[in-house]
Amino acid sequence: MNLNDIWTECNSLYSTWISEKDEQKKIIAFDRGPFLFVFNFNSTESFINYEVGTDWAGTYIILLNSDDEKFGGFARVDNETRFFTFDESKNNRACHIKIYIPTRTALILCDEKFCAKKNEKLQCISNEK
Repeated sequence: MNLNDIWTECNSLYSTWISEKDEQKKIIAFDRGPFLFVFNFNSTESFINYEVGTDWAGTYIILLNSDDEKFGGFARVDNETRFFTFDESKNNRACHIKIYIPTRTALILCDEKFCAKKNEKLQCISNEK
């Protein structure tokens, strides 16, 4: 599955909400249903425990990691990492997750239960050979 398939999958079902636009840190985060898109455009700073708001409580997995070696990245994020939501709200969302977002990296995350339901159609890009 490629990025266009992911976007098409959620385009017909969900609205897009920008949950973070941090001009100082150069981070943009938005969600579309069970998908979280996080972009770090900062050329010098990576962020540990960066909080991203979401309305989908649960566990998130990585669908796409632009820092993966197969994309020419440095593999600073483990593609097997699971991110758990915290009950505290963030940016007008019911809960949030904490992620490590390296410099010049994009991550696409998905709610694990949603991915399990769509398993025959939706596979983790990071794990494809």
